[in-house]
Amino acid sequence: MSVVIWSGFRIAIRYKKQAAFWEQMTALCGFLQNEIRYTADRISDVFLRFDWQKTIWNQEVTYFDFEQTIWQMVQELKLNQKEERWLCEFYRGLGTTDLEGQLAHLATYGRVFEKRFNVSQEQYEVKGKLYRSLALLCGLMIAILLI
Repeated sequence: MSVVIWSGFRIAIRYKKQAAFWEQMTALCGFLQNEIRYTADRISDVFLRFDWQKTIWNQEVTYFDFEQTIWQMVQELKLNQKEERWLCEFYRGLGTTDLEGQLAHLATYGRVFEKRFNVSQEQYEVKGKLYRSLALLCGLMIAILLI
């Protein structure tokens, strides 16, 4: 019985983490835009100054291990191939063009990530509630059948 309840809540938590992940990626784009525009620091140094949420990333993130960390997040959050492709293209496009190209790249992906955050937030509100309710109802049903 507890397994049914636990799995429903676990799925709901995954939806919540997905929304938090996309919110963090949107914030990263805005932060990188400001830092690139106003400082001459290397992108790897800028990454170290960003406020990474430990509840999402489970580790310290640097520019050099960002691609590997993203791959871990894709696996953990069960992101689809389209989302995975966005993240890879985002990472590979960093630091490859002049200032204006970087700002345009970050603005584009900032909008993409923000739209994905909005969709994820809606999914969490709808599906998260659904999975929690179903888990509780299934648990109660099993308990009633056992009595």
